[in-house]
Amino acid sequence: MNEETYFKQLREATYRAAERRYHQVRLSAIDDKAVNAALSGGYTWAWDDDENAHLAARFEVAIWENSQLTGLCRGKPIETLSKLCLEIVEAAPNVPRSGRSDILPIISACATIYARMIGASEIRLMEPTSKSRIRLYTRLGFRYVVAGNYLVKEV
Repeated sequence: MNEETYFKQLREATYRAAERRYHQVRLSAIDDKAVNAALSGGYTWAWDDDENAHLAARFEVAIWENSQLTGLCRGKPIETLSKLCLEIVEAAPNVPRSGRSDILPIISACATIYARMIGASEIRLMEPTSKSRIRLYTRLGFRYVVAGNYLVKEV
């Protein structure tokens, strides 16, 4: 089995494990369907421009609810798989919060599962966009590191 296939299987296992906990959603890779939904759904990040696509061990998750894309996250392991960095997290801008699940606990669960599978000891959320986002993530067990402008959670 090549490296790409191995990590793809780990990501798929991550999605299935998280779906058992969050049964109201379907989780997938950020594939063409997810990119097209993001491009037409008002997402602000350029989800079609994936600089990590060549990385076999990349982390990615698309969150679907009632066949509608409600969130995306992309990241990558660093330091020889010892840390998983979440670089972009975005909720559906065109779906009212009352019409979708909170994506942050789902992403945190997926990242935790995947980090354990690859042997990472921590998850980092890079460059949070606001103090309110920092507060949201600290409720999920992350702590803010001012010097590096990231949040970290031990796995």
